[in-house]
Amino acid sequence: MATGQQLERALEIARTIAAQAPLAVRASLASSRRYAERGPLGMKEDMDAAQRKLALTEDAAEGVRSFVERRKGRFRGR
Repeated sequence: MATGQQLERALEIARTIAAQAPLAVRASLASSRRYAERGPLGMKEDMDAAQRKLALTEDAAEGVRSFVERRKGRFRGR
């Protein structure tokens, strides 16, 4: 059973993940699953293609803008 401190830490991690670009979070989860199923080479092949696709999204452009402007990103999942 989790302690109050462990639960609070888990919620903190969940909030951090939830604040990220949703397309990238989904791609990361999918990559982790592929790694567990097929190992590092199987994951790498799919992740390279996913990264190329993600780089062309509105969220990727927003990520760069928010970094340059030193603000939190406003991601829309596009």
